[in-house]
Amino acid sequence: MAVTITNEKSIRGVLSSIAQELLKTDITWGKIVSLYCVAGGLAVDCVHQGHPEYLFGLIEAMGLVVERDAATWIAQQGGWVSRMLSEHY
Repeated sequence: MAVTITNEKSIRGVLSSIAQELLKTDITWGKIVSLYCVAGGLAVDCVHQGHPEYLFGLIEAMGLVVERDAATWIAQQGGWVSRMLSEHY
């Protein structure tokens, strides 16, 4: 993603800002998958920039973002399991 990482707080802020923008209206499974892709890109940036110790904070931030911005919507759709089952049938 080419984000310059200065500290763990900044990486959490970047993820939170992107999540708020992405999920502020019309949450979809595609947007949730996109958010996980963003988190993965940020994780790669952390490692490439010599800060693998920031990964735990990034994982925690992702959990908080999902809980804050998407958990209710996911539950209303039948949860993760419902989504996986619908793709197989």
